[in-house]
Amino acid sequence: MSAPSLRRGWCPGARRPMETGDGLLVRVHPPRGILSAAQARALADAAEACGNGLLDVTARGNLQIRGVSEATHPAVLERLSATGLLEGEAEGPYRLTLVSPLAGIDPAEAFDAAALAAEIEELVGNAASGLPAKFHVAVDGGGALPLEPGADVWIAPAEGGVAIGLAEGDGYAWVAPVPLAEAANRVARAVEGFIRHRGDARRMRNTPPEAAEAIATATARTPSSSFPVGEGGSAKPRRMGRAGRAFGEAEIDGRDGLPPGLPLRGKRRFAPRPIRHAAYGGAPSSPTGKENVSVGPPVPSTRLRGEAEHAFGLDRAAGFIAKGALLLALPFGRATAKQLRAAAGWSVAHGAGELRLSFTRGVLIPHLTPAAADSIIAEARALGFVTDPADPRLALVACPGAPACGRAHSAAPQDALALAEAVRPLADAGARIHVSACPKGCAHPRTADLTLVGRADGRYDVIPGGTAGEAPVAALPLPTIAAILRRTSDPRGLAAAFGDHET
Repeated sequence: MSAPSLRRGWCPGARRPMETGDGLLVRVHPPRGILSAAQARALADAAEACGNGLLDVTARGNLQIRGVSEATHPAVLERLSATGLLEGEAEGPYRLTLVSPLAGIDPAEAFDAAALAAEIEELVGNAASGLPAKFHVAVDGGGALPLEPGADVWIAPAEGGVAIGLAEGDGYAWVAPVPLAEAANRVARAVEGFIRHRGDARRMRNTPPEAAEAIATATARTPSSSFPVGEGGSAKPRRMGRAGRAFGEAEIDGRDGLPPGLPLRGKRRFAPRPIRHAAYGGAPSSPTGKENVSVGPPVPSTRLRGEAEHAFGLDRAAGFIAKGALLLALPFGRATAKQLRAAAGWSVAHGAGELRLSFTRGVLIPHLTPAAADSIIAEARALGFVTDPADPRLALVACPGAPACGRAHSAAPQDALALAEAVRPLADAGARIHVSACPKGCAHPRTADLTLVGRADGRYDVIPGGTAGEAPVAALPLPTIAAILRRTSDPRGLAAAFGDHET
């Protein structure tokens, strides 16, 4: 078979892999991001037998098998089918909802995010096939791992129930908080409105403006200010807010009834808090000098660092963030088959035989005793998992880079590792550093305290407080960048540190 050509908005799956620099990438979407130990072992075996032995945990808690060939792809499908992980190939998203890997077991959750996510998926059902492939609903229960922006619909705890944010422009339009029992129905209505208006936009594509205006008027659809008339387009997720409100949702005025920290419409910048700080009750990411908005419900740090610390082991090594759960970090989300197989073994020997893939690009093992977690940590560290919450690699985000990606200009993971010690002071201050091998910025499409973009000439474009697609302030070789970073401990000083440097 031939891998399909990449098109805008397209997402790879198991049956439709994506061609990369190291072969075909087969993405698996475990329901709710949960794998049984047997499924995890089967994926590890498939990676070794049919790929290059490497797997990636994605920012949505999915798993990618790398290095598959056209000859071995049918065998991958057979293995996935045998383990119940071979999904259909619908046009819509493979997984509609995103939850924390702690959903349903986190004592800090304001509501059971896993249960609400399941209810939403059941209500939306077959209608999901009318959604864009990357469309997803983030259900954030307000626990120890706050979700990051990027979802088309964002649900968070609020006074009297839950708040529902609909993506609009570069931020979110929040509808009036609703009781938890009504949340799934409200989301289903908003999704139905989006699908309906998305169809209208498609039907109006290439239609003369005067004819399109007449159609909109006659059918009482959203006016042309919401959906461009006479243009291509398909009701992109940034118009989710207008489509949802047009189907009966009323936008709130200001922040009435919302918890602090939720981004509002029109805010261009998001400053996600590093997971290691959020999980351990630390301070949010420091400002970058540009406009930033903290994301998600505030982490209940007082509660976590107080009564919960001794019970949940927050003073232990990386990610032991809730009672009976151990989150093992993977540098840049890359795992070997050996690591995945080992994690499966630990879950059987010490837990309930279950693994949860985390949007932090790590692996969580639930249902553990503190003694079992301590035992696993020692073995995990020896296998290359990140187990120290102060490890500077946790502040770095990197894409697969060259040669794994055919579009890459640099070996981003190796270059990021070379910067790890240099960024330690910034990591301690809560900074996020994104190393991208090309201007697409796939690994972290949002704002970072510092973004480095690989160039064909071997240097990196330097973008303080921005994204990979923005204009750089300098283009520098990696050793020069490392030297500047060693002298910088405050993320707010990055723009000045690099801005006056000659390229």
